[in-house]
Amino acid sequence: MNDSKPLSAVEMDTEKDLESEKHGRHGFVEEPVVSVIEIDPEMERRVKRKIDTVILPIFGLIFMFQYLDKIALSYAVIFGMKTDLNLQGQDYSWCNSIFCELKATPSEFAV
Repeated sequence: MNDSKPLSAVEMDTEKDLESEKHGRHGFVEEPVVSVIEIDPEMERRVKRKIDTVILPIFGLIFMFQYLDKIALSYAVIFGMKTDLNLQGQDYSWCNSIFCELKATPSEFAV
């Protein structure tokens, strides 16, 4: 600061804090620490293969069952579920929303 008036004690402390933040705790600028992890190419190949052969088919099955559940409910309505259960107005929409929410929660845990 190049002001001609003297600084108060609070202003001096604030100026010191700003300088220490700018230059780090030890008086120099701290650089972020970057660590590089070396991955064995053979291990990387094995992990990719395991993902491709185990995890992706499981995800495919989960999504297939979700799709089957959605179309099964639609077919149930076509074949008379609304009249059998005496659903009026928005009742089917609420049932569908609750069904999809309850069904989606366990499958999201699997994903």
